[in-house]
Amino acid sequence: MKRQYEEIINTTAGGYRIEVKRNSSKFIVKVAKAEMKNFDKKAPPAYFKDKQGVKDHLRQKCSLFLINFDRIENQLNKAFKPQCEGDIPTTDEPVVANGGILQKVQEWFGLKTEQVW
Repeated sequence: MKRQYEEIINTTAGGYRIEVKRNSSKFIVKVAKAEMKNFDKKAPPAYFKDKQGVKDHLRQKCSLFLINFDRIENQLNKAFKPQCEGDIPTTDEPVVANGGILQKVQEWFGLKTEQVW
């Protein structure tokens, strides 16, 4: 049985299908006509060790096939962004009680102030 790779992007743009997958050590990029039968077998793969190589390759393919690379790049950036990364810090602690946020911030910065209740 063929080993399944983690799928990062599978999209269609400008009549072409773009597929980016990842195994433990490299990225696999395939770009071919959208209506191609047996895409997995026939589309020529390109292998890259880093994200920048994937972006450069897709930029060249998009230029060659007249596809808007900005949309593809946005999808890539979202897919490459780790799930735990975000704007809101999270902790495993329960909801902070009255005045707890101030204490937490002071703790982070190493400040000590009098506690007013």
